[in-house]
Amino acid sequence: MNLRGSVYLVAGASGGIGKSLSTLLHSLNATVVLVDLSTESLVDLVDDLSKSNPNAPKPQVFAADISSESSLKDLTTWYSAHFQHINGLINCVGLLRTGESLKPISETSLSEWETIINVNLTGTFLLNRAFIPIMQKQRFGDIINISSVSGTQGRAFDGPYCSSKFGIIGLSESIAAEVSSSGIRVQCLLP
Repeated sequence: MNLRGSVYLVAGASGGIGKSLSTLLHSLNATVVLVDLSTESLVDLVDDLSKSNPNAPKPQVFAADISSESSLKDLTTWYSAHFQHINGLINCVGLLRTGESLKPISETSLSEWETIINVNLTGTFLLNRAFIPIMQKQRFGDIINISSVSGTQGRAFDGPYCSSKFGIIGLSESIAAEVSSSGIRVQCLLP
C-alpha cells in the first residue's frame, strides 16, 4: 500500500499508539503531521522517521494543546496554509493516573477530575470540531479517536479516566451519525 499524496494528522504523536501510527503512516509514504504539546518531544521521532524512509515526505510538526480552543485555532490556521486536504485525523492524546495517583472518587479533587476530562474528552471534542469543517468541504476523510476498554467498563479508583473514555465512545458515535452523509468516516478504537 502506498499513501503518497495522503495527509494524516496524528495528535499525541510523541509516544505510544500515536508514535506507532505515525511510524506506520510514514512507512507507507503518507505526509504525517505530528502534533503534541511541544515540538521538542517530536524531534527524535522526526529524525527516526526521516532515516527509516528517506523517500517519504518529511514529517511536519506542530505544538498544540488539544484542550485549548485558541491552540486548535492556531493549528487549523497553520494546517490550512500548508495543506490542501486532510485524509485522516487521528487523536491519540490521553491522560491517565497510575500507581499512587489512583484514588477513589471521594478523594479525587475537582482539579484532578477537570484535568483528565479536559484533555481526554474535551480535547477530543475540540480537535474533531476543528477539522470536521475541512473534511465536510472536501467531502471525505477519516477520523480515528482512541478511547480504551476502560470506556466500556468502569474500574475502581479510576473514575475520571473511565468517564472520559466512555465519553469519547459516545462522542465518536454521535459525530459519525452527523457526518457520514458528508463522506466522513469516524472510528473509535478501544485498546
